[in-house]
Amino acid sequence: MSRSRRRDARSPRLAACLVGLLMVAGLSVARAGEETAKPNSQDDFWSHVKDMRAGPVTFDLDGQARLRYEYDDGLSIKGYEPGGHDQLLLERIRLDLSARFWDRPRLFLQLQDAHPFLTKLGRADFPTSSPIEDTLDIRQLYAEWLKIGDSPFGFRIGRQQIAYGDQRVFGPGNWGNTGRFAWDAAMCKLDTAWLVTDLWVGKYLTYQTDVWPDRPVENFLTFVNYTQFLIEGVVVTILGGLIGIALGTGAVIVLRSATEMPVALSWLAFAAGLVVTILVGVVASLLPARRAASTDVVNALRP
Repeated sequence: MSRSRRRDARSPRLAACLVGLLMVAGLSVARAGEETAKPNSQDDFWSHVKDMRAGPVTFDLDGQARLRYEYDDGLSIKGYEPGGHDQLLLERIRLDLSARFWDRPRLFLQLQDAHPFLTKLGRADFPTSSPIEDTLDIRQLYAEWLKIGDSPFGFRIGRQQIAYGDQRVFGPGNWGNTGRFAWDAAMCKLDTAWLVTDLWVGKYLTYQTDVWPDRPVENFLTFVNYTQFLIEGVVVTILGGLIGIALGTGAVIVLRSATEMPVALSWLAFAAGLVVTILVGVVASLLPARRAASTDVVNALRP
């Protein structure tokens, strides 16, 4: 109990520190904008605290302050409540710090502070993990090294956010106040022009205000392999090949019925046409992918 009270007493001061850092960064950027007469935009805002070099190390500072109001009628975060209602004023602050060594190995730290106000829901409503409250805590802290020695191999180990595809795999989206699930995980990565795969093992975090730092779930270990193999190009070319076969077959049928010319349909020709179509699609997808894979990531991101 005393530990919880001490943490609650510290949290307003720590959250205020985060807000102060974001405000200081904003003031410095505003002054720089006045001097250079550049348009004020979000990208320009954070560009002044990115690519800060100190010898072989490059530091990047980023952050987010979000305030959102919701009014729920007939439902709540916990589910449907016919006849009930609730209102929430949600605050979430994130501060990111990244350190790149020789432009490849990277350390990443993300702090998060999230609180709800005005709501009738409390900590007792979320005994396992809270989707709305996470007093200042370490949300991400990992080491990453991609394309080690210009090879396709890499790794990421530590506390990290993991998502694929439409950003809905392995947890809810960032609309929630505590954001997508983070994982304590170790990941091996293979990234080539024609194959991208991740192999990792880990446990997802639970968000509890009276526990610091957040702990992973107990008695639950996840093993995952995610592989992407030029699937978009192959699917598009297969559809194109099938459409071409259908149009060709229709043209042959019309020609035969209109001219009574003996025209035969060959399944071998259909198969050969489909194979050629797939090969063309793979090559058309592979060449741009190889060109992109050979481009240095850091240089590509610089204006």
